Amino acid sequence: MTSALYFVFKTLGELVLFVFILRVWLPLFRADFRNPISQSILKFTSPFINPTRKFLPSIGQLDTASILVTFILQYLLILILSLISDQEISSTTMFIGTFLELCLTSANLFFFAIIIHIVFSWIAPSSYTPLKNIVENIAEPLLKPYRNFFRPISGLDLSPIFAIIAIQAVIIFIRNIAPFQL
Repeated sequence: MTSALYFVFKTLGELVLFVFILRVWLPLFRADFRNPISQSILKFTSPFINPTRKFLPSIGQLDTASILVTFILQYLLILILSLISDQEISSTTMFIGTFLELCLTSANLFFFAIIIHIVFSWIAPSSYTPLKNIVENIAEPLLKPYRNFFRPISGLDLSPIFAIIAIQAVIIFIRNIAPFQL
């Protein structure tokens, strides 16, 4: 029973956190907020973020209220999961673990954005969908430095391979330094 409860809380918590992390990253990637997916993310997260914004304003493109709410939700998820699994974690360790989990989830977001971007480039390179637009907004800034360094060879763009290798290296590094595993 405990493992099933742990699984349900972890899965649902990570899905909710994924939406909140998207809310943090979309303005930084200058995503189109007229996009229906962006609108859905805003509607879902606004009840939590708008009250926080009253006392914590944004700093340029950096939405500090979204960052704080996302951090608090990740902290609460770790607290709930540690209570379910009867693990004792100090508050300092949970604070560090919360930051690293958010970094890990962001890296996974970037990884999946690049993979989905690759699939869209194969299946429907010239079509428009709201998902494709969001994915391009996230993947293109990540791929641009690699494209500048690794030019396409005979029309074959290898930059996603190098970006994925770098992201996976970051994920492995974060998992190795994390004080605990969820």
